[in-house]
Amino acid sequence: EQKTNSDSQFKAGVYYLYWALVNEKSADKGEVKKSVKKSIALLKNVIKSTPANPLYTAVYGTALAYNSKFIVFPFVIWEATKGPDQLNKAVSRDKDNPEIRLLRLRSFSHYPKKYYGHYEQIILDDYKAINHWIDEYKNTSVNQTKLASYSSYFDSLSDEVNYWVGLFYASEDSSFKEAKAYLEKVNPSNKNFYSEARDLLKKVSK
Repeated sequence: EQKTNSDSQFKAGVYYLYWALVNEKSADKGEVKKSVKKSIALLKNVIKSTPANPLYTAVYGTALAYNSKFIVFPFVIWEATKGPDQLNKAVSRDKDNPEIRLLRLRSFSHYPKKYYGHYEQIILDDYKAINHWIDEYKNTSVNQTKLASYSSYFDSLSDEVNYWVGLFYASEDSSFKEAKAYLEKVNPSNKNFYSEARDLLKKVSK
């Protein structure tokens, strides 16, 4: 029964976080912030009852990291580390899980390199791990029959991780060259990431 309750709360927490991420640009900022708070409250309860689950920990860390954008200075200095701490904890428990590595990469890429340059190696390690997983899956003969069905997913995932690394480097003028190298790898046919990558390329190409 406890597991069922945790699963339900986890799904609800994911829903509120996903809603905030999807509606960030179109919804009222107060509503987005409220949705993130609901997500954190639910996920915090889940972590209390199932602290050893690395995926739950990673999603909780993602919500905390996203919430830091709503916190004002100087409190953000302390609050901004809570999400990464949880994400690092999740990866340490299941470092070969590509989903968890992707969650950390997505979150860490939003931290400005000027102040969080120490995240660079972590971001590059996650990038390398995810691409290794993609290549490994594609090159495994047993997966060849399934590959046609999933090829678009892997192509999109490859574009996504290139975008996130490019985003991190684009946050600092001295890293525009590195940002450009990653952003240029995003395929123009990718509807989710190409337009944003193109906008960033304009910035880093000046």
